[in-house]
Amino acid sequence: MRKIIVSEESKSLLKEVSQTSLSPVFKQRAECILLASNLGLIAPELAKHFEVTPKTIYHWFNLWEKEGLEGLKHKQGQGCKKKLGTISKDDLKNLLAANSQNLKEVLSILSSKYQIEVSKKTLIRFLKT
Repeated sequence: MRKIIVSEESKSLLKEVSQTSLSPVFKQRAECILLASNLGLIAPELAKHFEVTPKTIYHWFNLWEKEGLEGLKHKQGQGCKKKLGTISKDDLKNLLAANSQNLKEVLSILSSKYQIEVSKKTLIRFLKT
């Protein structure tokens, strides 16, 4: 069992964040820390409430203890990276126009010039967005 100790000042900040933040992840983490400190709930109980694993709750506790409120925010750079992020949509459209809509040739140029390996489906999906 692990206790989370939060000062009154931090509790008011956490309460404000849990009610006003636009980020659902940030809200959820702040609410979790509040419940742990105010009601003394333990990780398995919190995990059931938030529909996550106890390991996730302990991770949130660690973030809170190491970095405070900033640690609870969702960090940039998480998730799958875009394969076609290094080339602009306009450049790609120009490349398509120059190659008469020949996707095999465009894929070959992407591979040799930009070192980007993608499938035809990925290329089509990128152009639709």
